[in-house]
Amino acid sequence: MSLKLSTALANALMGSDDLAALLGGGKLYVYSGTVPDTADEAPTGATKLCVVTNNGDGTTGLTFATPAANGVIQKTAAEVWKCLAANITAGSAAFYRFCVGADDGSAAAGASDYRVQGSIGTDMSFDLTVPSTSLSTAADFGPITSFGYQQPTA
Repeated sequence: MSLKLSTALANALMGSDDLAALLGGGKLYVYSGTVPDTADEAPTGATKLCVVTNNGDGTTGLTFATPAANGVIQKTAAEVWKCLAANITAGSAAFYRFCVGADDGSAAAGASDYRVQGSIGTDMSFDLTVPSTSLSTAADFGPITSFGYQQPTA
């Protein structure tokens, strides 16, 4: 699966804003179930398993280091991206949505909802590679040590 941007985020990128600034402070929501065709669609047949935040506190948003290098923005190295076990619904992760503000990716995207949707799996063929896609209330999800977005070139 390739990354999918919401229409609002794609439109904003065509203006003067940069991706790191547009996504700064967002959260990464992990879902099980059927992957929506677009980042704008409401996920049907999917369950939100957890929200990944800085230090797993459930509220502190995630940021990206700037400037980009070789067309890639990476997570800020000092941040610990995870979800604490107490905040997890057990299930098998299938996809994520990185969303900004009050948007948690659980409904259809509004005109100003910036989100990125990607696949989750255990090998490099997925957009987010994790050691296991099985989430349980017995263990934290993460930390996610490497996370970035690459702007296509050529």
